[in-house]
Amino acid sequence: MALMTLEEEGAYIRALAFCWGHGSIPEDPKKLAFLIGKGASTTVATTVGNMFEPDPTQPGQLISPRMEEVRAKAAEWREKSIEGGIKSGE
Repeated sequence: MALMTLEEEGAYIRALAFCWGHGSIPEDPKKLAFLIGKGASTTVATTVGNMFEPDPTQPGQLISPRMEEVRAKAAEWREKSIEGGIKSGE
């Protein structure tokens, strides 16, 4: 990210936010540019797309492996919290 332009960095953050909410982003640069919005070019979308990896479960989609690690840890913590709350309520 350190070598990205300000435009690319902003587009990357928007793509990450979408990915967090929806699980993946489109691999197609035209679709990704539309998703990023703000008049993003396909060149910027291609640069952003290169920061993600193909989703093995959904052809044509990209994921962030690091984000998936964070999502799994959050789910694990949530489950532990639920279990702890149930135990303390008993």
